[in-house]
Amino acid sequence: MKFTIAQNTLLEALQKISGVVPARSTTPILENILFDLDGESLTITGTDLEVSISTNVAVQSVDATGAVALPARVITEMIRSLPDIPIHFELDASNRVKITTDQGYYQVGGISKENFPEVPQIPEDTVIELDNELLNRMFTKTIFAVSSDELRPALMGVFLQFQDKEFRMVATDGHRLSKIVSSNVETDGKQAKMIVPPKAVQIALKNLTSTGKTKLVIDSQGKNLE
Repeated sequence: MKFTIAQNTLLEALQKISGVVPARSTTPILENILFDLDGESLTITGTDLEVSISTNVAVQSVDATGAVALPARVITEMIRSLPDIPIHFELDASNRVKITTDQGYYQVGGISKENFPEVPQIPEDTVIELDNELLNRMFTKTIFAVSSDELRPALMGVFLQFQDKEFRMVATDGHRLSKIVSSNVETDGKQAKMIVPPKAVQIALKNLTSTGKTKLVIDSQGKNLE
């Protein structure tokens, strides 16, 4: 793997991913971020096995493709400390990455892609588009009521339900209950329901833009959301 990327492009992607990477984990590989280069598209992925985030960024001057997992904290702090200049990555056969800039160079030890958890690919059984403004408002109105009681896992998330043209969100901790309903969502007759963990909701709220749309992809059993 050998490529060049702009510092601000890479930092923006790493900041999106870092929210899902655990600072400490009994599974050390989860403290890493996967870099997977295919052509001129670099896919950066982080996961805690409950929530996964992947983002694609364009790179420059690709000489060789490949993949490696790098320690999230180290690579993020390193890239953040650099000015907005081109950064050159080069992966050797022992999974060590040499990072070169006009300011000097660094070497970071990586881990083989085979050791990184595979992120499930969700079949597009149910695809629904929502306005970012609506999704942001509904998450904000419900996330505060989510339970933190691990003995009641069904309450530890926001319940989403699509039914005909109605979209509902509900959260409760047994004392408070918040429910918000939108009747202006086009679902094309598709129905789906699932519980979204609070970490995923918080990450979505952090990354949702004020305009545009978000595509929700839900599998047939309502166990996975993309």
